[in-house]
Amino acid sequence: MEFDVNKIGCLAEYKFMVKCMELGYIVSKPTLDSSVYDVIVDNGDRLVKIQIKSRKSTMGYKNSKYPKPRVSIANQSIYSITDFDYYAIYVYDMDLWVVIPNGALKTFVLNKKNIEKYSTFAFR
Repeated sequence: MEFDVNKIGCLAEYKFMVKCMELGYIVSKPTLDSSVYDVIVDNGDRLVKIQIKSRKSTMGYKNSKYPKPRVSIANQSIYSITDFDYYAIYVYDMDLWVVIPNGALKTFVLNKKNIEKYSTFAFR
């Protein structure tokens, strides 16, 4: 089944919420669709605002200088560092989640070290 960008984005939001619930987190979704964050995760200590994105692993991988699959957050500049706490990026061609603090990175290589570091759902 072929998905358009909007469907992939919606699927990512639902997959993220289900994954968080499976891990025992309480998840809330803002009623207002134009909120700068997509969900709020209650990690037991605090409420964490999450912006969910979906990307293909080869995004930003046109330059032969970068031989490994990369993921970039090209639209990061439209957000403020205070708008939300984390990006949760669904790398849909790898069925992989990358969860990074807002402002920490704009582009990263999908290697074993980064996947292990950023594929956890340990919101602090």
